Amino acid sequence: MPQTPTPKTLTIDNVEHELANFSPTVQRLVEINTQWRDELAAARLEVAKVEAALRQLEAELTQAVLKELKEKQEPAVHIDPAA
Repeated sequence: MPQTPTPKTLTIDNVEHELANFSPTVQRLVEINTQWRDELAAARLEVAKVEAALRQLEAELTQAVLKELKEKQEPAVHIDPAA
């Protein structure tokens, strides 16, 4: 996933400020915030993938269980080879 560029401005109380006008500490905190937001988006994507795979697995499991239950309910047909 591509990294979001660090914003050049900050909007605080509806006022836009140039990030370059802030201390290195504030600039670094903004960089970390941007990085962590990217990581959160990537983690959410991974969770969505796992959830989708889990739904598919559960559907397959349900079908397999239903098939086996149906087979157990059907009377067994035995052919007598001596007949």
